[in-house]
Amino acid sequence: MIVSTGAVQQLPSVPEGRTALKDCPRTIPNVVRLLMRVSEACTQRALSMLWVVCRMVPEESAPTALEVGLAAKLLLVIQSGCGPELKQQASELLKLCTMHCMSTVFLVKCKLTKTIQ
Repeated sequence: MIVSTGAVQQLPSVPEGRTALKDCPRTIPNVVRLLMRVSEACTQRALSMLWVVCRMVPEESAPTALEVGLAAKLLLVIQSGCGPELKQQASELLKLCTMHCMSTVFLVKCKLTKTIQ
């Protein structure tokens, strides 16, 4: 099935789209994979989708997102040459996800324990 770019942009902006993003178990892994892969515009859309999903059910989505490598991707966005708005959005999403994970869980899921030790 081919989905138009316009349809993808509209998903987070309508209630049915937000619910569909939240309810699909592959949303988070698939969208995390898009970050920093294609273009800044693609990264912006991916961050918007992740923001919607993580805000709707943070206690469920944050650990899942961190487990599939979201923190590392967000740090890449923050350190990249992307625009300041995109960097701010990545920073806010990282804060949101870390608020819903215990610090040890966050470190393990981000695979940072060896680095810190």
